[in-house]
Amino acid sequence: MKWLELCISFVTIAVIQVQCRPLATQRTNIRQITTIQDLQFSVDPWTLETLSRFQLDFRLSHDVKRIRFGLKPSSYDANSDADAQHLDVDESDDFNDIPKNPILLFTGDAFLFDSESRSWRKAGWSRIMVDPLRPFLFEGVFALDDDHYHVLLDSSYRKIRLAGEPSPPKSGSSHMVVWSQPAVIENDLVNDDL
Repeated sequence: MKWLELCISFVTIAVIQVQCRPLATQRTNIRQITTIQDLQFSVDPWTLETLSRFQLDFRLSHDVKRIRFGLKPSSYDANSDADAQHLDVDESDDFNDIPKNPILLFTGDAFLFDSESRSWRKAGWSRIMVDPLRPFLFEGVFALDDDHYHVLLDSSYRKIRLAGEPSPPKSGSSHMVVWSQPAVIENDLVNDDL
């Protein structure tokens, strides 16, 4: 009898899991992008390792304000054996192994430089990942005064860019593209499958 109850419980759980899939959300359209300029590290970027603590200063190309990340190692391990599931535009699932190259993950606070008081003001948080083979480039997210920003390499941004969204500036080398949540427009598409 216990075995039958266990089977019924398992089938019930399986049915619930099938019926309780997450709501599909439509990607928002990006209206404006900017790039990271005047990037400065408090340490030699070639010496970064998983336990590094450092500061990263930069400005956005459309702004004169200096931004600083006070970074420390993240407790999340991206180098473990794991799979990533990507949901494509047509909602087809695509399972890929996470690349086994050593990615460095950092987390910390985000600061803005106040030119009047000549001091740094804590304005939010930051989460970045750095490829040690190209340490002058990073991808991630950060928040400043409740506005959320996304950072991608220009090559990654070109892969996700939708028709009508801004193209990153062309240059001879890789650079980082940034956009903020206020710089997006909600997509009017409705998912009829829900």
